[in-house]
Amino acid sequence: MLLSANADITKIEKLSALGYDAIDVGLCRVIYNDDPHPHNPLLDGEDYKKRLDGYIEKCKKLNLKIVSTHLPYRFDYADETIPGYDYYHKMTLRSFSASEYMGADWAVMHIRKLQQQILKGDGFLPNVFNEDPSDCARHACFSASSCKSGGEPSHVNCGYSRKMGEAWNGWVSDGISDAGETLTMTMSEPKELSELRLTFWSDFKYPIRVTMAPNRQKQQRIGVPKELIKDYTVRLILDGNVVKEIDVRDNHQRLNVLTFDETLCNSVEILVRATNGHEDAVIFEIRAY
Repeated sequence: MLLSANADITKIEKLSALGYDAIDVGLCRVIYNDDPHPHNPLLDGEDYKKRLDGYIEKCKKLNLKIVSTHLPYRFDYADETIPGYDYYHKMTLRSFSASEYMGADWAVMHIRKLQQQILKGDGFLPNVFNEDPSDCARHACFSASSCKSGGEPSHVNCGYSRKMGEAWNGWVSDGISDAGETLTMTMSEPKELSELRLTFWSDFKYPIRVTMAPNRQKQQRIGVPKELIKDYTVRLILDGNVVKEIDVRDNHQRLNVLTFDETLCNSVEILVRATNGHEDAVIFEIRAY
């Protein structure tokens, strides 16, 4: 049975009367989306342990064991530029110490939300796919100026953002022409976009480490991976007209995050002009927000 953090402690008497002998304390709601003055009724203030003592004492009298807590779930607050970040960070840390203070055996996290946040940051989890409901690219259609067998543009939104065995899970151009190679994302209706996240190929088979061992040094490559896309242009298009254009030169990163003013468009075109040396352009994933 879950006891919400802002619930009246007297309500747990009903749980005891119904025969429950264990309790889960909810510490999730440390941020209220529409509240200009966010607060947590249980953990606010420097005297929060006094309130925890009240919970603990009441549970002991009712023979209810605090077996677990539920920790905060707003993983988007990992971005310290978001208003309320300082409070959220403080309450998140406090929720861990509160869980230990109450003697909980388990501190439960909302793992699916955490998994999706890891993927969004270009992390990798086996058999976990992009399910971000805010990503406008998930249900878009992709086409390209060229592709190699197994590297069709439709793979760009398959949910995986890297090569697995023989499966590319992304778009692979058939060389790069003098005019460049184009990958186009078309949405079913116009959307206001303000962020694009592009994931390129850097070939993870080469180790990167600080080592004095000659055999390990030989396994490494110096400099920017040649597979990475170097120069490209992004065009946001509304009904055939370019409404925003972004030029990127000398890229050396696998994940490129492009932010811009909200722009209404129904398609996005990525024109790849050059890689850092590889013959083909490879894009594993495009996310649009």
